Amino acid sequence: MGNVGIDTIDKYVGWGVVVEKRNDNEMGIMNLSLKNFNKTIDELNKIETNSKKAVSDTIVDMKRSIPGMVANSIMKQYNIKKSEITPQSITAKKDKKLIGGIGISGNTIQSLRIDYHGRLLTPAHFGMNPKKIKNKSTQITMSVHKEKTVKIGKRNFLVPTGTLSKDKIQAIPFSRNGIKEKMSRGIYANKIHTRNKRLKGTPILRQPLKKFTTVSLPQMVDNKSVRKDFEKEIEKKLNERLNANMKRHLG
Repeated sequence: MGNVGIDTIDKYVGWGVVVEKRNDNEMGIMNLSLKNFNKTIDELNKIETNSKKAVSDTIVDMKRSIPGMVANSIMKQYNIKKSEITPQSITAKKDKKLIGGIGISGNTIQSLRIDYHGRLLTPAHFGMNPKKIKNKSTQITMSVHKEKTVKIGKRNFLVPTGTLSKDKIQAIPFSRNGIKEKMSRGIYANKIHTRNKRLKGTPILRQPLKKFTTVSLPQMVDNKSVRKDFEKEIEKKLNERLNANMKRHLG
């Protein structure tokens, strides 16, 4: 099927010329008539239908590809596994401990939107070392960003998780939430259990534990370098898929 354009218009248009003479003046009338009018309309409708199919297929392609493209851009900046960002197995997708998720919504190319959510992550997701509890004085390190190892403060210590994850992490860092404060004898007598009265000196008020966290999936997606990278890749992929689908449906 060829395209209907100026170069093929003579295939569909017939010309009829009528010349009339009135006194000394001449006047020409040119009538236009379309050849195979119904066939022309059918071809135009077919072009429109196939164009819609090409756009629809492109949207499906992009919804399938974008999450992985975003994950690839994140991995260029952050020391995290792609399987944690975009899990592939059904079991992994149902895991309640997922770091978050990336989804694509929209029914037109103009309305395509990236939706993402996630919780703050512990160093266990970023190459934490050591992975097991050795002693209280062990220095804890992690690598949130690529090729950049940092030390976690001495106030943090490892606490057993009670479960064994795929990467063998059996503990995560915690710290005391606040500064230790001394209590008065009166508070001590009223608030502390009787079995603790054997302690000598002024008792210490123990602050609650606070889990040490780093960044979340939304924070990684919103990183300027990450966003710039995947926006460029998505635009390139969109053009490639649209051109390929237009060629496949329109010939």
